[in-house]
Amino acid sequence: MLQVVRYAESQARARARIGRMPRRRQWRRVAEAIDVDDAIERMRSEGLAFWVADLPRSPDLLTIERHLQARSRQLVEELCRLLPREWTAFREWLRHMPDLVWLRAVMRARAGSEIGDLAGALGEFVRLPADRRAAAVAATPLRSYLDDTASPESLWLADFARHVRRLPSADRWALARIAGRIRNHLERVRELRESQTERRHPSGASTPAGAGAMWQLRDALARDLRDMLAGSPFNAGVAVIYGVLEVLQLEKVRALLIARHQGWAADAVLAESGEDRAINV
Repeated sequence: MLQVVRYAESQARARARIGRMPRRRQWRRVAEAIDVDDAIERMRSEGLAFWVADLPRSPDLLTIERHLQARSRQLVEELCRLLPREWTAFREWLRHMPDLVWLRAVMRARAGSEIGDLAGALGEFVRLPADRRAAAVAATPLRSYLDDTASPESLWLADFARHVRRLPSADRWALARIAGRIRNHLERVRELRESQTERRHPSGASTPAGAGAMWQLRDALARDLRDMLAGSPFNAGVAVIYGVLEVLQLEKVRALLIARHQGWAADAVLAESGEDRAINV
């Protein structure tokens, strides 16, 4: 009985945090910040304080990257505490999530100074000479998520089934639905990137239209995951949806902080992203 009560409390906390996430007008206000310090202050007052807590004034790009990576690790540890204690294999799989965003960047960086002092195994890899990093990754569980033929996120999702075999059937079903939605999203992202290959700027940067379409895909995934919560009973999927929605927020926070640091104009689609309609969570 105690475990059921604790599980219900965890689900309620996750749903409450989803309900407090910024909506369209709040994202728009953040995107209209005049510089990086203004953006940080607006994030703190618009439901994004978790991601920018303790960031110093006028942080450089390496400080921003290092800080966000540390916060993403903290998020995953929080998610692991929301899940039943006996789900050891699933929690270990989940703990790889913070590394996925930076894994390819670490492998491609010519020098560690391009990435900064990341935490955990990634920090150890980035301090190695570039020609030794692949061998170092091959000696860790991250080797499963590094392949030139697919993104780390896609490979991580493909590894999903192996870590949920012993979970209750209702939780396996809920988690499989979530994994399927994310897999479909990543396939659409891959198709978009392939369609944009011939329309890139000489510098290699994405076209504005391509960037806008990417944010639209991310927002569609967020809406899809939120809709899955409607009428859903307590299951592990609620906590995982919360985690994925937080990661999507991390992407936007990172993009806006970098844009403001570099003095770039606000991305119109990013400024209009988020939800205005009430979400029943």
